[in-house]
Amino acid sequence: MVALVALALPAAAPANGDPASDFLLSQDVFFPFERKLSAPVKQDLVAAIERANEAGYPTKVAIINSRSDLGLVPGMFGKPQDYAEFLGSEIRFQFLGHLVVAMPQGLGLSYQGGKPDPQRSTVAKIPVPDGADGTGTASIRAIDRLAAAGASDSGGGFPVEIVAGLAATLLVLAGIAAVVVLARRRQQPEDDLDEPPSAPAA
Repeated sequence: MVALVALALPAAAPANGDPASDFLLSQDVFFPFERKLSAPVKQDLVAAIERANEAGYPTKVAIINSRSDLGLVPGMFGKPQDYAEFLGSEIRFQFLGHLVVAMPQGLGLSYQGGKPDPQRSTVAKIPVPDGADGTGTASIRAIDRLAAAGASDSGGGFPVEIVAGLAATLLVLAGIAAVVVLARRRQQPEDDLDEPPSAPAA
């Protein structure tokens, strides 16, 4: 029985040795394994991410409170910007939005699959308070600030989902209109043949 359990453990481990890259494929935030965030801060962080997403600023967050949270890349601990770009490149096939990385040493920010985000200097200036919750509270402040700036730059635009839905609807309507026009053009000669010939002029 012990041998079977031991064999099962490697399969449950992260496939590439980088836990955050696995978790962020299916959720918007990676929480640390050690020095965990308190429940209220976790709830506030999730709410901040939801607000940003609804405002049309797609966001994911990785909270890294210790080297163990980095799996097989512990050397990136203390380098939030480097890890934000590295992690963004790992999840680029599933997510191209804005990725915030929070460490006790500071915050990093990437987008479009690991590119340095133009607003990275903004989050780099946000201090991370001491304590396990420090990375969470700093991330909340960064997300709210980034989402507000993103919305103002776009004139308070619509979320991506709404724009995509409107575009799809317009395409469908255009297709229906084209079908109707073609059907009328095909029917027109038949209608002309069915009309009785006009009487000759007296």
